[in-house]
Amino acid sequence: KRSAVVQQAVEALQAGQKVIVGLYMREQCEAVAKAIKAAVECPVACVHGDLTPDGRDAQAKVFREVQAPACFVCTIDSVGMAISLVGADLMLFGDLVPEPWKLVQMEKRAHRNGGTTRLLVRYLIGTGTLDRTATANLATIAIPADLRRQDVRRIYYKNTGSNGTWDL
Repeated sequence: KRSAVVQQAVEALQAGQKVIVGLYMREQCEAVAKAIKAAVECPVACVHGDLTPDGRDAQAKVFREVQAPACFVCTIDSVGMAISLVGADLMLFGDLVPEPWKLVQMEKRAHRNGGTTRLLVRYLIGTGTLDRTATANLATIAIPADLRRQDVRRIYYKNTGSNGTWDL
């Protein structure tokens, strides 16, 4: 899935968007950030649990304040609360977690009341992985009212076979 995450992030960045990528493991986070930096010249933050809360806030502030394109690659758990990523155009989930509330909480980091940017949220779901269970859990949680007001749209992609294609 890593190559699909990188490809979708790079395409959005090349189109001048601000992108957030949510992953589960620090190692994945670092690898994806490195690949994006190699492909696109723009600010790319890599945020995970090894950073202090102040360090995470500093990276988020840079992301909020820079002009697009910009990318914020992070672990899902590292930005669950008390961080603002307002202004993103696209949020990609390259990994899912069994607790759907963590995914919804991360979605909320990108859109707060008063936000003006529309947010597209894409979930990449690997065939034959635990992603299917996590997606079923997430589907049971409706988009919260505050996110509906902000015009957040979720799209689920799944890989359709060994040829590496991803479909809605």
